Amino acid sequence: MQIGRTILASAFVVAFPTLTLAHPIKGVGDFYNGVLHPLSALEFVLPAVASALFAGQQRRVAAIVALGAFPIALAAGAATAAGAHSFSNSLSSAEWLGPLVMSVVGLCVALSLRGPTIGVAALFTIFGFVLGSAQGVEINSGISVPKFTLGTGCTGLIVMTYGIGLVRRLRRPWTHIAVRVAGSWVAAAGFMVLALTRSHAAR
Repeated sequence: MQIGRTILASAFVVAFPTLTLAHPIKGVGDFYNGVLHPLSALEFVLPAVASALFAGQQRRVAAIVALGAFPIALAAGAATAAGAHSFSNSLSSAEWLGPLVMSVVGLCVALSLRGPTIGVAALFTIFGFVLGSAQGVEINSGISVPKFTLGTGCTGLIVMTYGIGLVRRLRRPWTHIAVRVAGSWVAAAGFMVLALTRSHAAR
């Protein structure tokens, strides 16, 4: 229950990203900026962790493919958003994309879905690109795009590695149920943010 309350509380912060301190960090260098910046934004952390748990629920080959696809797509999304001004503006106006990814991946974890390797690769490419694009929007002219995106990709690789390792080392049935429950809370948080975003846009 404590995890659920934490995730739902985080949903309100995700709904109002100005509160998350998700801005380039001064004094740490462009590469480490790319590493640390995603971890300062709950709208990245929740779906990224859920994606890692979802990857851990897959068969071995599919999990390995997800491990490679997610960080590469993350870096590609960040680089695209940083380099394409029109794409960046379109992304900024589509605030529902992040919560949508959160909802979808949370449901996948809750249902413990398994898919074919190609389908898993496509899904994690989409997840990574959308989440990475949100990071690329924050890159300003004083930051090296290659270094920042490389750092962002490394963060994705680390999160995926630990998430996959955690799930695949679980042996007791109740621990797998706990992972699915965590996924359901992430999905609930995503749906809540989608509702709040839609309500905010309607005003």
